[in-house]
Amino acid sequence: MKLVLKNTSGETDVRLIAMINSWEFVVEFPRENNSPHQVQWKYGSSTIIVFMEDFLLNMNYLVVDGNDCQVIKKQVIDGLEIYQEADIDRLNTEVVNTPEASLLINAAALMITGSFEQSYYDLILRAMNSTCEEVQRSAIFAVNYTPWIELRDTLLSLKNTYPYLFKDIEIVIEANDTHGWIK
Repeated sequence: MKLVLKNTSGETDVRLIAMINSWEFVVEFPRENNSPHQVQWKYGSSTIIVFMEDFLLNMNYLVVDGNDCQVIKKQVIDGLEIYQEADIDRLNTEVVNTPEASLLINAAALMITGSFEQSYYDLILRAMNSTCEEVQRSAIFAVNYTPWIELRDTLLSLKNTYPYLFKDIEIVIEANDTHGWIK
């Protein structure tokens, strides 16, 4: 499970939650080159919590894996602001053409598990056709987090529709042609 932190919460806040809830510190990796900053904790005998600093999206999130995921989620929600499904659902109704939507697109990209999800696919398509250029760029770069092959043709068609996005689209297509699309 991924818990994406709102910009009001950072590493110091997570460390405080870890201390309050007796998470056992495991290891810390500093940011180096293309590797993000990470801090890892253990909870109980089988749950790992990893704080990740995504420098490309400029967002922080937690990856929680193990038997106590829901316990950790409650501890985090009780102390920090995180993006919820309801926040992302707002993109389907009211905010897709505002700069705020780019943050929600980034959060959604981090929250997706990797397997194809039609609702997220539809959301990305709407955002790619937003009237807000910042939202369009966020949607294009979100493809790197969920490189579903279905999105490749969409990106190719957008190159002609929105020529000012041509370079961004080329970067994303080239990266995923090299590293692999999810089929």
